[in-house]
Amino acid sequence: SESDAPFLKQAIEEKTFVISETRTSIYNTQYVAIFIPIFDAYGDVRAVLDATVDISSLWDIVAATSQDGLTSLYITDVTGTVLVASSIVDETQAVEIREIYNTLTNAETAQQYENTFGNTVTGSLVRLSSPPWSVIAEVNLESLVEKTQRNILILTAFSLVFLMMIFYTVTVFRSQLMLP
Repeated sequence: SESDAPFLKQAIEEKTFVISETRTSIYNTQYVAIFIPIFDAYGDVRAVLDATVDISSLWDIVAATSQDGLTSLYITDVTGTVLVASSIVDETQAVEIREIYNTLTNAETAQQYENTFGNTVTGSLVRLSSPPWSVIAEVNLESLVEKTQRNILILTAFSLVFLMMIFYTVTVFRSQLMLP
């Protein structure tokens, strides 16, 4: 299409893959077009492969990373608009995530803040170069610390049981060695 012409031209001239800006299909789903040059034996561009990627397919990947409920993950465009989220995002939350995006964009390190669900989280933003998106990852440290402490208690209990079993085994073995 005509809207693809600049990306197609860029892929040919720069001899590299190019990803379009985020677009909306007639079915109201967001997608990007990817243009990959195909070279001949002399390094000249002979064709350009054009692929369309439905952004909603990224949802499965994002959702899989946050099944434990301790993390939230968002993929945003350059304005902070949520393209993919690990949970359903309503309009109010979308505005809040855009504000979080703006805060994290200017931060050099991870920041602690209240997320859209009212939980205190530590969040960080990573920019992708191509496509020009950002990934915001949030971790609920309170819940993570609680789970870690519970797991340490369980490990400690198992360790004590294991040590008691070793002590019993050594005692029985020693008594057997002392018999005439």
